Amino acid sequence: MNTNFNMTFEGFYNSIYDFEILDRIEDEINEGYLKNDDNIDYSKIFEAMSEVIFDSITELFEDEFELNSSFKYGGLDSPQYYNYRTDYIIASTNNTKKLMNYFLKNAQFIDYVNENSKSIDGFTSFYNGINEVKQDNSIFLHYLFSWFYSKNRCEIIQHTFDTNNVNECIYNNF
Repeated sequence: MNTNFNMTFEGFYNSIYDFEILDRIEDEINEGYLKNDDNIDYSKIFEAMSEVIFDSITELFEDEFELNSSFKYGGLDSPQYYNYRTDYIIASTNNTKKLMNYFLKNAQFIDYVNENSKSIDGFTSFYNGINEVKQDNSIFLHYLFSWFYSKNRCEIIQHTFDTNNVNECIYNNF
């Protein structure tokens, strides 16, 4: 069965991804390749860039765990206002059971979920602890990739920007 879930990353609002895109566009303008940024549709660039980030996350995930989970990119979910939450990558997999069987034995992941899903002052959690999180496949996968991103953030960012994909995202989406 296919499970859709929100894959966490920093989003684009005031993030390293946003700054990198803006910096590269500014460089292209300063070098004369672009006149200005008036005709640039940033939402298209962010959509294309989110797929590059998704590829980096899933490639590094597969390299580390070798589970052949066959993740699929489903798009970018950007909020209307960034004061409530940031962007998510929409993803899916048909291997949720396999992932659960593997990661429900991983003490670091379980500790992360237990710590990050508990209620705190000003916030009441709907899923408190691993036993509640694992009841909802989408929530389980969301926590899995939140944990993975948090422990591999620098490597994911470096992997993303080591390619020419950022320039391709810009030039293919005017």
